[in-house]
Amino acid sequence: MFLGSDIIWDYSVDVFNKDPLLFGIGFSGEINSYAASFGTISANAELPQYVKDALRNMTAISVRDEKSANLVKNVTGIKPQVVLDPTWLWNFNDDENIIKPNEENYILVYGQDFTTDFIKNLRKYADEYKIKIIALDCNDDHYDWCDKMISQSDLSPFQWIGYFKYASKIATSTFHGITFSLIFNKKFAFCKTDFIMAKVDKFLKELKLYELFNKDQNDVFTMLNHDFNYPYINEVINNKKVESLEFLRKACSN
Repeated sequence: MFLGSDIIWDYSVDVFNKDPLLFGIGFSGEINSYAASFGTISANAELPQYVKDALRNMTAISVRDEKSANLVKNVTGIKPQVVLDPTWLWNFNDDENIIKPNEENYILVYGQDFTTDFIKNLRKYADEYKIKIIALDCNDDHYDWCDKMISQSDLSPFQWIGYFKYASKIATSTFHGITFSLIFNKKFAFCKTDFIMAKVDKFLKELKLYELFNKDQNDVFTMLNHDFNYPYINEVINNKKVESLEFLRKACSN
């Protein structure tokens, strides 16, 4: 069986309640992981004994970010492979189930806790370029600065993805907001946080986007008008996809 993905190994999350099942304890047979992450756990953390024991008993381990890889190495002595989030393993661009929204020419907002200056500059950008702002609500944040807010409870998964696919541009503060922006080759603005940057910093460096998002998190105009080199970005990601699928094939064949 496979454990993953996302931050299932962040044992500090209250709702997870330090559940050992998230580390494979209690399951029979070989235990593998795909794109698991320790989330907010510090890179220097002393992991609980049950976590250490579980990691040492796993057959094949892969993680989603460098920090998680180093935490695993500290326990097992072996640095696991960093693989793509499973979102990347599906071809959303050719998925005919995705539903086009009844909207044209919009900036999609997805995330929470945007800074005041980011909001001000995004609003200024939208007004200057005469483009509306549509928000998909995220964790009950406030979106009164947007032209329209859509509750995620009102959307099917295919409708939700459709808002990303058909957006003119995207503004986000989340990991999967970045992911779907890249999948659909969009120009996007990222309101960074240390939490998300810890997950994607190496990935963004490999895509040659790190400096764009690490300079000024509020410089919306520069980000949305940036010339994203998607031929290069797509080539890097496609190579990583091949490596990620190969990990799964090898793990399944053991």
